[in-house]
Amino acid sequence: MEKFKNHLFPFVISTLPILAVFFPAKNIGFFVLFTFLLALFEKNKIKNFKKNKSFLLPYIAFLSFGVLMAFLSKDVTTSLKALERYISLLVIPVIIFSSNLDLKRINFILKSFVILMLLVSVFSIGKLIWFVEVFGDWIEVMRGVNKNDTYLQFKYPHLMWDVHPSYWSYLMIIVNVILLNNTYFQRPFSKKISIFLLIIFNLNLLYLAARVPLFINFCIHLISITILFRKKIKYILFSYTIIFLTLTIAYYKLPFLSYKIKAISGDDRFFLWDVAHKKVKSNYYILGEGLGLSKQFIEEEIKSIEDPRKDYKGNEIHNQYLSFLLETGIIGVLFLLYIYIRPNVYINHKYKISISWPSLSIVILILMASIIEPFFSVIKGIIIFALFSSLFKLVYINYEKNKLLNKVNSKK
Repeated sequence: MEKFKNHLFPFVISTLPILAVFFPAKNIGFFVLFTFLLALFEKNKIKNFKKNKSFLLPYIAFLSFGVLMAFLSKDVTTSLKALERYISLLVIPVIIFSSNLDLKRINFILKSFVILMLLVSVFSIGKLIWFVEVFGDWIEVMRGVNKNDTYLQFKYPHLMWDVHPSYWSYLMIIVNVILLNNTYFQRPFSKKISIFLLIIFNLNLLYLAARVPLFINFCIHLISITILFRKKIKYILFSYTIIFLTLTIAYYKLPFLSYKIKAISGDDRFFLWDVAHKKVKSNYYILGEGLGLSKQFIEEEIKSIEDPRKDYKGNEIHNQYLSFLLETGIIGVLFLLYIYIRPNVYINHKYKISISWPSLSIVILILMASIIEPFFSVIKGIIIFALFSSLFKLVYINYEKNKLLNKVNSKK
């Protein structure tokens, strides 16, 4: 029973980002609240909180800025509603930094997260096979209508309760980060299993065909391989060759992927970037429309101008930086960059700056994802960032502490 209690809390934490992506946004608050209540039964809460409270400052600073912008907004009610989703940005780090999470329990969280994501992948493949068997005739009809073979790949994420393919992909990128840093995380998986899982998740990523996540995953793999084999040029060149060959084959063998890449230059969403930028420019890049009011502004603006778009008719700008610039001005963007970077960086009492590769991977992911996604305007993006930025920070702190202890013991 004691073992069950010890593993229940870490397991629930591992489910949070998956639930945030695969379940309706209206239910996410209940999951976060349940995790918070479960955390109240953790040992040494006050002691851990006092020890780690300084790591909460970036989250508090960003949330404080959000509160200020909400009350200065021309539509306070809408802004406060937008601010609600940022509650998780503070609650989740409080849970992580107050709990009794040593490296062993964190290892369990990471291992559970990877296994759950593997089960998601297996289930999704099962649903895809079922769909092909049951709706084979319909797939043939859609091939004729589209005059290409993109339908099945397009339909794939919709079979999983209409999950957003980009955020599903971001979860798998974090899985890859964990597997690529298997040794750093005290080997939650053996070397062979790690390689096997990397192949599985990368194939799944390619089939989902979310362009920006694929590019982020590509960058993280290249940097990881370069770091891992920095003294072995032959291994680096071999790994690079495998990656580029895989991407080339995927481009020609996965029709939806090649279709999406070719469609980048004509993406309808870019039209809204120009609309938003004109307003930002008229505000001298300093003033903002109000927190959470970018969609409202775009909706009103579209009514007064000719809309040339054919495929995407939404009001979401799909650029977190531009959205924040429109809503809160340049100061808001600076706060956004601060919250993206600062929680993942460790500064000791001598002002020495250091960062682990897993934490840097989170920075790369969110900085790049925010170019084309409203990553920090949706609850799933906020939860992904809040959980893994704080968890990887805690890993780094424990890792450095253990390394120091080992160094001291070796001198005795």
